[in-house]
Amino acid sequence: MRPVFKVFALAVLILMICSACSGNVSLQDSPEDEAEQTHSTIYTLSDLEIIKKSADFLKSHGEKVYFEESMITVLHADEKTPICIGPDEKEVFYQGDYMEVRLYPDPDNGDDPDCTIVYLSDKGNVLGYEKK
Repeated sequence: MRPVFKVFALAVLILMICSACSGNVSLQDSPEDEAEQTHSTIYTLSDLEIIKKSADFLKSHGEKVYFEESMITVLHADEKTPICIGPDEKEVFYQGDYMEVRLYPDPDNGDDPDCTIVYLSDKGNVLGYEKK
């Protein structure tokens, strides 16, 4: 056999062994891997979609929707926690990722930061809202 062919055959053999070994190795998932594995709808929604969904919900409940500024925050509850008061006037308990959408009618209102807060589940469904 030619020396070039021997080197090529050896390289192919090494690659085959390495690929076979790497398929059997099981690494422990790191927290970063777990974060990438969660598939929540709220992470795929744009800010505009989130605000529209929140405003539509408020309008459907007879609220006048006017705001000059908004703040969207993704939060996480490790265990079932009371998040807000739902449309049926009962406390909503939730576990997992959820979104808090704050709508500020007048951000320059000084010490009285009046706002409406709408809460969305990890699937993008409105859990409830409150006025502060």
